[in-house]
Amino acid sequence: MFLIARHSRGGAEPAPPSTPSGAQQPAITVSPVPRTAVGDRYCPQFLAALPDKLSGLRRRTVAAQTQYVQAWGVPPVIVHCGVSRPSTFVVGQQLTSVNDVQWSLANAESGGTWTAVDHTVYVSVYVPEFYAAEGPLVDVGAAITKVMPRSAIRPGPAR
Repeated sequence: MFLIARHSRGGAEPAPPSTPSGAQQPAITVSPVPRTAVGDRYCPQFLAALPDKLSGLRRRTVAAQTQYVQAWGVPPVIVHCGVSRPSTFVVGQQLTSVNDVQWSLANAESGGTWTAVDHTVYVSVYVPEFYAAEGPLVDVGAAITKVMPRSAIRPGPAR
């Protein structure tokens, strides 16, 4: 297993904002993911298999036009099920393996959007920049391997 962490830019990284245990956070708004037949088959089971706390972060309410999105923490870690193959996932891209799930990384400058690319449905996890990605990827990967069959890795053509 590879360890994934954010590197500091010359100083201590800021701590994530804390929320009193009983505080209610406002719903977050996210872009919808188009529904597909394969997503409809696997996403409900996958999302039901996700923990109430993701890497110690509390679940958030999500305002979206699809049910295939969940979020945790402030700022939120956001999980989308049934996304399209990332445009950055091309032949020759190095993948990261976390607990036997292969992840493609995009947008590393603003946190990171990690997409599981070796199972029947693509699942993306946006991890804000001051969280280490390993914890959410371990938790999400466990749910993926629990309910989704493996699939061949199909990157797009090299650019």
